[in-house]
Amino acid sequence: MFRFHRPAPKAVAAPLEVTVEELYSGCVKEMDLDELGDAQMKELGFGGKVTCTVTKGMREGERIPFPGMGVKLPGMEQRGDFTAVVRVTEHERFKMENDDDLLMTHEITLVEALCGFTHEIRHIDGTLLLVTTPSPTPPQSIKKIPEKGLPTSPDGSTPPGDLLISFTVIFPIILDPEQIAAVHPLLPSRHMVPLYDEDKVLPVEMNSITREDWAAKLEQEDSSDEDDDDGMHFPFFFFQQ
Repeated sequence: MFRFHRPAPKAVAAPLEVTVEELYSGCVKEMDLDELGDAQMKELGFGGKVTCTVTKGMREGERIPFPGMGVKLPGMEQRGDFTAVVRVTEHERFKMENDDDLLMTHEITLVEALCGFTHEIRHIDGTLLLVTTPSPTPPQSIKKIPEKGLPTSPDGSTPPGDLLISFTVIFPIILDPEQIAAVHPLLPSRHMVPLYDEDKVLPVEMNSITREDWAAKLEQEDSSDEDDDDGMHFPFFFFQQ
C-alpha cells in the first residue's frame, strides 16, 4: 500500500546583524520580513515583522526560530518557519576571542611602557576601568582582566569571559643627539654588530611604513580573499526534516 507524504513546509533563514555591544548587554531587535523576501516569496505568503530577543550569552550562528513565519508552498496546509541567525558585526575597538573573551588594543607612551602607568580604559558598556601597572610593559604584550569579557549565560549563572588588553607602545619618531646621550646610560647596552666580512653581507636600507598604510594593505588582502569566497551566503533556504 502506497502512502502519500506531503513535503514539509519550507523554512527560511536570514542573518540578524548584532553588534558586540548588543551581545554583551542583550537587546531586542525587529526584523522586517517584507524587506528580505523577493516577489516570488511574497506570493508564497512570506512577510510581516518579527521581534528578535538577543539574550546575554548568545554567540555567532545561534538561531532564533519563528514558527509559521516562513513561506507556504502550493499544496501545503501551513507556512513553514522563519529563523533569524545571529551574525556579529565587527567592532572598531573590541574583538571576540576564544568565543568568550574580548580583546582590545590600548596605546601607551615609551615612558609609560618603561616606568609603568595608570590609565582609565572605557569598557564596551561604557564603564571606566582603572588599570595600573608599576612594571615595564613590552610592546604587544597582553594583560588579562578576569571576568570582564562576554557573558556566557543570560542570568549570570556561569562566569563571563576575560577582557584581554594588547598594549601598543608609541615610540618617539626622532631623538636629537642630546636626548640620546641622556637616555643611553639609563638603558641596557645596545647590541653591537660583530666584525663581518664585507664580501659576505649585503647592506640594505629600511624604509618607514605607518600603521595606517599597513592596515590598508591588510584590508586590501582581506577584500581580495572575500572576492574569492565561494561559500554559502544569506539569505539561504532549507527544508525541515
